[in-house]
Parts: sequence; structure tokens; C-alpha cells
Amino acid sequence: MRTVELLHELQLVDGTVDRAKERLAAIEQQIADLSALESVEAEHKAVHDELHRKSTEQRDLELQVQDLREKLRVLEKKLYSGTVANPKELDAMTKDAQQIRGLISPKEDRLLELYDLVEEDQSQFEVAESQLAAAKEAEHARQAALHEEQEELARTVEREAGRRAGLLTQIDAQATRTYEGLRRTRGGLAVADVAQRTCQGCRVSLPANLETRARTSPDIVICQSCGRILFATR
Repeated sequence: MRTVELLHELQLVDGTVDRAKERLAAIEQQIADLSALESVEAEHKAVHDELHRKSTEQRDLELQVQDLREKLRVLEKKLYSGTVANPKELDAMTKDAQQIRGLISPKEDRLLELYDLVEEDQSQFEVAESQLAAAKEAEHARQAALHEEQEELARTVEREAGRRAGLLTQIDAQATRTYEGLRRTRGGLAVADVAQRTCQGCRVSLPANLETRARTSPDIVICQSCGRILFATR
């Protein structure tokens, strides 16, 4: 096998590894990116907190109304029991009862409003719960798929590394240095295919004699335009 054929094979191996490593880097970022789930979690927390706030207000108001009603009950019992005969005391107790009723009324109005609001928020919370469960399931599936792909790519890199090592044992040191240098300076493409007498690395037409040499010579043939190694099948 000609040196250029070995270098072309090496190029294919390195291209596979480069793509695998590029994808692996992207997968690492995708695995770390939990923004989709975090967005649903944030919405779930907002709905939960609002429900908790209103439910707490409702319970507090219920206790306040209960306490005020008990005070009113005790006060009215005294008023209507006939045990208090002093007019001033009766007048004071009547005013106290009116004041308590005045406190109870707006609290009960707010309670009626809260009953509707809490019921509405409870429904929203149940929806948010379902959405969060679905988002967690989707994220679990996404992570599992990414890890599976990650493992497969890691196996590909390991396999191709073995192929690369085997190819390097068949290529002389000078040709390897030329190849590696071009890989660094030509965007990873050291060996360019020749098609229709054109270098596919730079898209420049080749002289007929250069194309012939690329097809037949046992030595490395370099593109006069881009400096890449030319690969042409016989």
C-alpha cells in the first residue's frame, strides 16, 4: 500500500475521532444544561408558594373569625342574659359587640374571596405538579440517551485510537511529521482528495502531470496551491 493511501486512511481515522470528540464536548454541555427542567421547577415553586401564601392567609383569617365570633358569643350572652343592669355597662357592651361585628364582616368577605382563589390555585398547582413530573421524566430520558451516546462515542475514540496506532507503524517518520504538521495548519485536513483534476482541499485545478503523479507515484505529492497531500485513486 502506498504511503499516501495509508495517510488517507489515517486522515479518515482522525476525522472520525475529531467528530467524536467534538460531539463529546457538546454532550458534556448538554448534560450540564438543566435549564428546561429548572424552568418548570421554578414555575412549580411559584405556583406552590402562591398557594401556600393564600392558604396560610385563609387559615389565619378562619382562626381570627373564630376567635372574634367566640368573643361576640360571650358578649351577647351577657347582653341578653339580664345579669347586667347598669345602662352604661350595657351601652359599652353593645358598642363592643358592634365593633366585633364590624371586624368580622370584612374578614368573612376576604375569606369568601380566598376560598375561590385557593381553589383556583390548587387546580393550577395540580397542573404544575403534572408538568413537573413530565419534565423530570423527559429529563431522565434525555440524560439517559446522552450518556448512552457518550459511552458509544468513547468506545469509538478508543477503537479508532487502536487503528491509528496500527497505521502509524506502517508510515515512515518523515511522512508522519508532514501529515501532522499539515493537520495543525490546514484545519485538520492534511490529505485532500483529487476529483476531476481538482484538489478538494482548496478547489484549485491541478496540472495534468501533477494529477498523474498523485495517482501513480509511491512518494507523497503536494498540492501546489494549498500544500496538502494529494490523494487520487489509481
